[in-house]
Amino acid sequence: MSWNQLRGELTDEMFATLKDLESVNISDNERIQGKIPRSLRQLRNLVHVDVSTTGLEGMAEFATAVADGHSASTKKVRVITEGYSKELPGF
Repeated sequence: MSWNQLRGELTDEMFATLKDLESVNISDNERIQGKIPRSLRQLRNLVHVDVSTTGLEGMAEFATAVADGHSASTKKVRVITEGYSKELPGF
């Protein structure tokens, strides 16, 4: 969904039914605003999140929650945002 001129906020409801989603790439949509939805943490198959060049906030909280809540997992999640690219313990 990158480079699609998306705007507005992402809600928890948007991701609630996408249990098998493996990758979220909404990069280069500068009009997306608000916080990163908490429901992204509940996607057990997620391995890639790219929210670079968006107006989203809360990456530090999201990354901390993923790392703290799932540190025993062997699966990794790649998270990319402005000035931040890190592989975190997975879900």
